[in-house]
Amino acid sequence: MNHPALNRDDILAMARQIGLSLPSSYEDELVSAYGHVHAMLARLPRARARGDEPAHSFHPNSFLPTKE
Repeated sequence: MNHPALNRDDILAMARQIGLSLPSSYEDELVSAYGHVHAMLARLPRARARGDEPAHSFHPNSFLPTKE
């Protein structure tokens, strides 16, 4: 699932929606940082099913002491 890159206005609108109030001097930095985050998210593998999450295959009993 690929998400399209957001434009400057969308990024700043999202920041305002979550209550982030930045001085205008930091807006360019936020937009630039979003570009790096978007590129990083695009590299994450997404071909696995949700059920493949390691938390769903954890068996705590395997860590119990063995009885001799």
